[in-house]
Amino acid sequence: GRDNVATRSEPGLADTLQIECKLWTTRVGVPKVRQLLGVTSSKKSTKGVLVNPEGFTKPAVDFASDNPRIELVDGQDLRLLLDRHLGTYWSTTVDIHVNASRRRSA
Repeated sequence: GRDNVATRSEPGLADTLQIECKLWTTRVGVPKVRQLLGVTSSKKSTKGVLVNPEGFTKPAVDFASDNPRIELVDGQDLRLLLDRHLGTYWSTTVDIHVNASRRRSA
């Protein structure tokens, strides 16, 4: 499975990412990471990104570190990305960003 596909098609930098987001109260294990690697391979994508604020089990992290086409994003990494791209006060304006994104995709 995957929740979103992101593409970049700049000259010399064509990438396709399969992105799967979880909001689990537990850590994600190896089966979901393997599943995303399978989707990433079958869709001939550059990378698969799995996001889960609660993090990942050690076997899942080890599996991903052995597979450079998989990237795991835990809660701390997600906050850093949001801070970098939306500003450090993103949490106070998250509704504005979500609504703007919905309008662009409509």
